[in-house]
Amino acid sequence: MKNIGFVRGNLIINKTKFNTFLNKESFSDNELLFIFKYMSHVRHKMSILDLNTKFDFKINYYIQDDKKNKKYPVILTTHLGLFTILNEKKHIYYKYDICFFDPEMWYRSYNSFLSNNYDLYSSLNFLETLYYKYTLNNQESTKELLENFARFFEVFMGVLFAETKKHFVNIQDNYITLNPIIDHINFHETNALIKQFDKHKTLLEADLDSEDFKKLW
Repeated sequence: MKNIGFVRGNLIINKTKFNTFLNKESFSDNELLFIFKYMSHVRHKMSILDLNTKFDFKINYYIQDDKKNKKYPVILTTHLGLFTILNEKKHIYYKYDICFFDPEMWYRSYNSFLSNNYDLYSSLNFLETLYYKYTLNNQESTKELLENFARFFEVFMGVLFAETKKHFVNIQDNYITLNPIIDHINFHETNALIKQFDKHKTLLEADLDSEDFKKLW
């Protein structure tokens, strides 16, 4: 069993980062609630921290240890975990051989994986998480870059939603199939904004921690 790992590594708290967090001069209500929750978990010897608010995830992202997981010769994963690996060529397990225990079910899971929508709000939430991290690290220039990109991303979302909404005028369908947005004549403003992403990408890639940038982009 020592040679078997899992796709998702253990969530290990980095003591140095946690001390930085605990030594803040002041705390918000959400930060205090997180500390109380953590102490309660420790007192009751609970091994998994219960993260159930957006702010919990922000703090946890900052204090967790970002050391790379051990590369096991054999790993166990769900179908979703597997397809996520296949979708990410830089993943440490990308070139492993695959053995299905339920081969008749994998294609259903794969079709479900392919049909997952990209959630723009999750990217916006992650930007807030990164902003919180670099605030605790007192990295003002990085905070400014993240804030500028977040404002741009909100504008992009608004324009995309507005141009998408026009396709549902005077129809009763809940969803419709369109050609790709890139160069689509009805998404002119969206495409104009898409061209500006490269500028933000260059600035963020040069300033963010490499792991943070990879997760964001």
